[in-house]
Amino acid sequence: MHPIIKDASVDLEVSEDGKKITGFINGYYDVEQFVYHATGVGAVISTAGYSCPGLAEYAWKLADGHPDENGKCTTLSSSFRVTGYAAFVKKPNQQVSQN
Repeated sequence: MHPIIKDASVDLEVSEDGKKITGFINGYYDVEQFVYHATGVGAVISTAGYSCPGLAEYAWKLADGHPDENGKCTTLSSSFRVTGYAAFVKKPNQQVSQN
């Protein structure tokens, strides 16, 4: 499974020197994908103080977007903070532009 953000919007700011971006990716995260990824980390879950069935139950209760044909919501409204940095990739034995 690959996480997909439905109805995504991106809100980014570029630093004055142009070397960094920060902001948010907002949208709706599929409940089934969330439960799959959140419960797929094995032993970490048992030490976190919650159970996999409980997590799945409350993820479905908190779902607030994209109702199916029966009216049950299938996505969670979500916001992800992102940061990016300017970078250059230099392949071996190739000159990097001086521009």
